[in-house]
Amino acid sequence: MSTPIPKVLPSRDESESEFPQVTPVERDSPIPVYAQVEQDLRRLSRAGSALKVPAETELAAMYGVSRVTIRQSLQRLAAAGLVKREHGRGTTLLPRPEVGLDLSLFRSVTDQLREAGHKGKVKMLQRGLSPAPPDVAEALQLKPRDKTVLLRRLVLVNDIPLSINTSWFPAKLVPGLQKVQLDDKSVWSYLANHYGLVVVSTRNTIEVIESGAAETEVLKVDYATPLIKLATCFHDKVDCPVEYSVSLWRSAQLKFSFSQHL
Repeated sequence: MSTPIPKVLPSRDESESEFPQVTPVERDSPIPVYAQVEQDLRRLSRAGSALKVPAETELAAMYGVSRVTIRQSLQRLAAAGLVKREHGRGTTLLPRPEVGLDLSLFRSVTDQLREAGHKGKVKMLQRGLSPAPPDVAEALQLKPRDKTVLLRRLVLVNDIPLSINTSWFPAKLVPGLQKVQLDDKSVWSYLANHYGLVVVSTRNTIEVIESGAAETEVLKVDYATPLIKLATCFHDKVDCPVEYSVSLWRSAQLKFSFSQHL
């Protein structure tokens, strides 16, 4: 009787953990099955270690769904930067590092991310002259016909969308700002260096909202995902409002900190 040849398993990167127990889909749930699989894989990505994803057929059996469903879920996760595909190594579910930001510091988000060891990047989505919405005009102490410079930017951490920031500046204070390339540059530094505007105080409001169609597309999240909405009015040394911004942040893996000096 011949001796069976032992099965040689492929080597595993020490940084990759064994794939944990999954939560099978619920057929009577109003949430589509591909979304249930995606949400569960997002949950597993918070574990802190890279996870080698089983083959599609095996993963389909674990969740009780078809390979088409698994493929759709993985494609959505790939678009969100949560899985990596490598020839010869398969698919890896990437960990989602915790991101901490100190909002009491008048420093750019990307600078804070980079100092924490993350890859921070800003992508300009929109810029130009625009009339201010009524609440923004009131905060900036503008008249109805006064123009603002509108900047809408996407903040990414490790190539994953983190925040959509929309800022309005009184156009009379920052002439020509709408023409300046500010990708990956600190807006506050530019305001100080070119317009002499230095922010010394803020007034903030924070609330939790649900993502709509636009946020779902840009931030790569599910519809009605909780987002942290931070509205801030920035004032200079003579208490003149120089910027009003609304930031929508992905709430998962994000920590805000504040400090106050009396």
